[in-house]
Amino acid sequence: MPFIVRHNYISESLPALWSRDRHYCMGTIQLFPLSHQPLYYNIQSSSRTMNSSCTHVKFNANDADVVIQSSDHIQFRLHCKHLEAHTGAFPGMDVKTYGEIVELSEPAGLLEILFAFTSPQRYPDLEDLKFDSLLALSEAVEKYEVYAAMYPCVTGLNRFIREYPIDILTHGLKHDYPKLIDEAAQHLLFSPPIPTVEKVPATFILS
Repeated sequence: MPFIVRHNYISESLPALWSRDRHYCMGTIQLFPLSHQPLYYNIQSSSRTMNSSCTHVKFNANDADVVIQSSDHIQFRLHCKHLEAHTGAFPGMDVKTYGEIVELSEPAGLLEILFAFTSPQRYPDLEDLKFDSLLALSEAVEKYEVYAAMYPCVTGLNRFIREYPIDILTHGLKHDYPKLIDEAAQHLLFSPPIPTVEKVPATFILS
């Protein structure tokens, strides 16, 4: 039985800068600055093309029972029991992958933060994320139903509500966050109605 993620969304790939040698590949995800140090991955292919797959050094369990690959070809070796306990979109331990690699549409920088909320470790601080990164993460959190990350993402979006009220209103409408909707709507009271309506999904507009 193939390993299937319940939700099937398409997200835009975020930019990555790469430098490679024969043994290692280094990825610096510009929109997701988790630390001042670059992230290193162990290379698993002798090929030096951009399609080589690397394993994330922080998510490289020897006894992993599921391998998830990002859109930029970084693999995360994870445990189904953690995904089952902390998310609602990934199958649990009763579903066998038979060595199949699960490919997701999100980049490694985003998935690194996402999976940190599914692992037995201290959760990451989202305070330093820029708005575009935080919004992309928030959408992925809702998409894969990563429960522990939902509130931190909503709290983080509140910091940007004056600058990006339409985007935050749309996110609140899509994922049913009444307080986020109310606060964003207050900042849009004196905004031109046409640009606002154009950005809101049609399913939320009353005819």
